Amino acid sequence: MSSSSVVKKPLQILCVFSEVIPYAKTGGLGDVGGSLPGALEAIGLEVSTALPLYRSAREKIREPIVLHEHLAVEVPQRTYVFRVIAAKGPAGQRLLFFDCPELFDRDGIYQQAGRDFSDNGLRFALFNKAVLEAVRQIPEVKADIFHVHDWQASFVPIFRATVYKEDPAIAGKPVVLTIHNLGYQGLCDAWILPQLGLPEELYHQDRLEYHGRINPLKGGILYSDVITTVSRRYAREIEDARWGAGLEGVLQRRRRQLLGIVNGIDVAAWDPRKDKELEAPFDAEDLAGKAECKRALQQQMKLPVDPGKMLIGFCGRLADQKGIDLLIESTEALARRDLQLVWLGQGDKEYERRMKELGKRFEGKVAGTSAYTEKLAHQLTAGCDALLVPSRFEPCGLVQLHALRYGAVPIVHATGGLADTVIDANAENIERARATGFQFDRYTSQALLRAVDRALAAYYDDKPGWDALRRRGMQQDYSWPTSAKRYAMMFRMVHRERAGKPPRDPAEDQGRRVATTKGPFMEWGPPLPARYQEDAAVLQVQNHSSLFLYWEVASGTRDRLQSQLETGLALRVRLRDLDSGHQLEEPLDVDFGDRWFRVTPTHAYLAEIELYREHDGYVHWRKSSNQVRMPADRVSPRVHRMWIPVAIPEGHDAPLGLLDYHGKVPGLDFGITVAGPAREMIDWEEPVQKVPRHRRDPERSPLARSEPERARAAVREGAAAQRKASAEIEKAEARAEEHLQEQEQKQAVVRARFSRRAYVGEGAEPSVAPTSQPPEGVSWTSAHPSSQTFHLRSDDELAFEEPRT
Repeated sequence: MSSSSVVKKPLQILCVFSEVIPYAKTGGLGDVGGSLPGALEAIGLEVSTALPLYRSAREKIREPIVLHEHLAVEVPQRTYVFRVIAAKGPAGQRLLFFDCPELFDRDGIYQQAGRDFSDNGLRFALFNKAVLEAVRQIPEVKADIFHVHDWQASFVPIFRATVYKEDPAIAGKPVVLTIHNLGYQGLCDAWILPQLGLPEELYHQDRLEYHGRINPLKGGILYSDVITTVSRRYAREIEDARWGAGLEGVLQRRRRQLLGIVNGIDVAAWDPRKDKELEAPFDAEDLAGKAECKRALQQQMKLPVDPGKMLIGFCGRLADQKGIDLLIESTEALARRDLQLVWLGQGDKEYERRMKELGKRFEGKVAGTSAYTEKLAHQLTAGCDALLVPSRFEPCGLVQLHALRYGAVPIVHATGGLADTVIDANAENIERARATGFQFDRYTSQALLRAVDRALAAYYDDKPGWDALRRRGMQQDYSWPTSAKRYAMMFRMVHRERAGKPPRDPAEDQGRRVATTKGPFMEWGPPLPARYQEDAAVLQVQNHSSLFLYWEVASGTRDRLQSQLETGLALRVRLRDLDSGHQLEEPLDVDFGDRWFRVTPTHAYLAEIELYREHDGYVHWRKSSNQVRMPADRVSPRVHRMWIPVAIPEGHDAPLGLLDYHGKVPGLDFGITVAGPAREMIDWEEPVQKVPRHRRDPERSPLARSEPERARAAVREGAAAQRKASAEIEKAEARAEEHLQEQEQKQAVVRARFSRRAYVGEGAEPSVAPTSQPPEGVSWTSAHPSSQTFHLRSDDELAFEEPRT
């Protein structure tokens, strides 16, 4: 068959949601569940959406087909039976309903009469296991990647890495976890582990244990291959203790696999030109209808009808997270300004009472209702001149996106998705015609009022500028197709890197290692500069046929590129073979800059990163890397000796090797297997190693250099500091040389006590004879081609010769 006739099979994505509009919704998760799968289908992926069959959804199912009448989900105490039903969603998307009446045929989704169901953890864990069993047992249920959402689907990666870790139908399929709101973690009692048949080892602070309970979301973060959040800024914020909800440490360990993709909105449902709920249609070119919507809203809220008066709205839950406390604190000051304030939302009863009291106190200036409906939300958004979104924190936020779409200029607290999607109307952004709203940085009443005053000044004193601001916001593209492209790129990358590989072990992130290794990143190519003054694209030779691209992006460049990517532009990397003229082109994501390439020995290569227009290929921006030439054969590392700490729990075989961040360095054969009666996991300790001068420090920035090199960089920064820096160089080099001598002495003899620690050197051979009678059950076999098989007693000493280079 010719290559031109081969049809590439689309990736099959199985999305696991607890909410999908219109079947179940308590917040924004349901909106995403109803919109994202269809957007992914539209760009060429095959998507199925799994969700429980709630009581409220039974009458809404279209064209149901029963795929399995009695899907058995076995746990130690009993067997639960699910009925699996396929159906079409409102937009034609493929839905898989999992029906287990004793778990989900209830009045509410998560709670009843304001109280959570006591068995929520068990309910959704069993639903997750039913999804995995459906993939195993039902031919029509297929998945190349599991895309799970929030804690309610986080047992999917947990089951995959434990109960199903040897099952080829499940274990080799990557899992992507999307966190919509880190504040909801699904805490449940520890007894759920034996009840679900999960190993008791999960009840550990490095696994699922969280302050004496089980945290499903923590497990999802630890066991998923990639974690996404619903905005770029929120992905960074949750690594901070202020926003991390107790999981910031776990997220910091996974930061290389953590990225943000902004949610989209349903532009068909939120279209001011066709919205039947509005008094009159309008668009960015003709805003006359918006004035009619404003008049109708003022009448409905019993405010004086005044087309010239600025009308500011608030639409959201009456909860601390949404900033309602800040709004209440600021309302008296707002009422003294030349504006009207309307609000719409349900939530905390005390907040409802206080907002209604403020309406009575400032009658004619402040009005609102807790009788929330989607119709009224559309009417409020269309009728307001500006919409206030003062959220304390906001993973993504949809209100500000609806506001932009309907010409209500957003005034937002600069947090999470609000900061990502609303461009502040400061002098620079106004001059560059980029501004779409107003931001305030500090979560205080004074900061909020200053932002409102800026909006008031623009509204009353600069009508042309205000209209331009409003029109620019209406022209922003926050539709789901834009977000879906980023998800698709991430899915393809995850599938390429992780498909067919065993589930990840959280020990890869921990100080305590369980049958894992850690070594320095193998920087065998030309030395890198001490630091970069600007964004850098760097090619590094890893061995004769492997090339690594590292792309370092400053935060300013990242933000600029992200805003450009949302306007129809895309990123790609071209790897050019300068000898043959061939080139390889791959899509690139701002959050996934690193790339491995398999290349030809002796050839020279150059990489170019391009920002280009998708529809015609026009290149807006290009960044070139350094040029490298590959060696003819496998190169030897500059490191004189490299030790790898090894930790093995009892009864485990541990195939080990030199690994990079992603778990592979192509072309390296080195490894070791240890088997024996180790009675405890071995504590991680820093390896004894001889540090080459130009080796990357794996605990710091990937481009960080050794202390002498940093000192040399300081010399280059200015003649004034030259004398002082020269002295620092001499001291640093003296300390480095002294350190190397100490390490050489330590490496002369390594004590390997099998119950505590074991080391092996790359390219080294044992200089002691094998023990003739090892303890029962103990053996140590080195897989390095130049070494031999030998046995080791716990009190033996091993000496290693200098490796041959």
